[in-house]
Amino acid sequence: KDSELGGTHSIQILEAEEIGNTSMVQFSIPMDSGDPYDFKHKINQEFWLILAYSVADDFGHHSRVRKHIPFKLEYPD
Repeated sequence: KDSELGGTHSIQILEAEEIGNTSMVQFSIPMDSGDPYDFKHKINQEFWLILAYSVADDFGHHSRVRKHIPFKLEYPD
């Protein structure tokens, strides 16, 4: 956690639900939190999004699958 390094926790969980084998989380994260440990998001600039999942709810172990994909935030026209 960046808060353990002196930063601030800036992700806000808006909604979370687990039904059967499916989990859904909707969250909000600032484009630029001002925290030196946070990534500064920019519109139309590609960055690597890290996705991971596990069969257990315990976050203290390694995920079963991790994937990095190029991602770009865009405003709709």
